[in-house]
Amino acid sequence: MTLGGVLARFPRLKVAFLEGNGSWLPFWLWRLDEHWENPGRYELTAVRERPSEYFLRQGFVSLECDEQPAPHAVEICGPECFVFSTDYPHYDTKYPEATARFLTLPLHEKAKRTILWDNCARLYGFPREGPFDMVNRRA
Repeated sequence: MTLGGVLARFPRLKVAFLEGNGSWLPFWLWRLDEHWENPGRYELTAVRERPSEYFLRQGFVSLECDEQPAPHAVEICGPECFVFSTDYPHYDTKYPEATARFLTLPLHEKAKRTILWDNCARLYGFPREGPFDMVNRRA
């Protein structure tokens, strides 16, 4: 997707890595950038930006509701590439308490809204106005 030039060739393409947690993302992006800086015997002319830039613009990774290292990943990468996953209906789901548990993670309120709603709406092409906006209008 990144080093192979797919995201470079298709700048409107969105990709999502779901059901695999998301705390691995900072290391993975660092490693991709390191390979891009040292291309070795293959030169990928389509990839003009760092792979992390393509991914942070076009990619998404899901976070679980109780993923303890998630705040560190969000701090390093920013909240814009993370979406929320309840992992329902798998055996290890925390549903129906998943959202309440996610809200206890030590993240800024703006990051929580971005991950719970804004990014999901952007990924799936829904209007950005959502439940958070409805609550604020009634207040």
